[in-house]
Amino acid sequence: AQVRVEDISSLRADMTAEVRFTSYKQRTTPVIHGRVTHISADRVTDAKTGFPYYVADIAVDAQELAAAPQIQLYPGMPASVMIVTEERTALDYILGPLTASLHTAFRQK
Repeated sequence: AQVRVEDISSLRADMTAEVRFTSYKQRTTPVIHGRVTHISADRVTDAKTGFPYYVADIAVDAQELAAAPQIQLYPGMPASVMIVTEERTALDYILGPLTASLHTAFRQK
């Protein structure tokens, strides 16, 4: 998986990941869980776009993959990976921007 440079400080090996194989219909294909097995030591730059990123290797759960026979994996197959960095409630998503702005609202310049 390609990890944005600004997100790298939140990642570590053995974090949970949710993998969606984008070649298949998203409504009928289950999410396969996995784990981060390795994170590159240095960032890589895409030669075409110049976009810098880190590489995170993800190992999918073999039992979940076996339970979804409609998924056949091929080299180079695209996937969308969400790495769970922290647990947040719906209220955290709503109040997060408000509390962040209040944190700096009453400071003098």
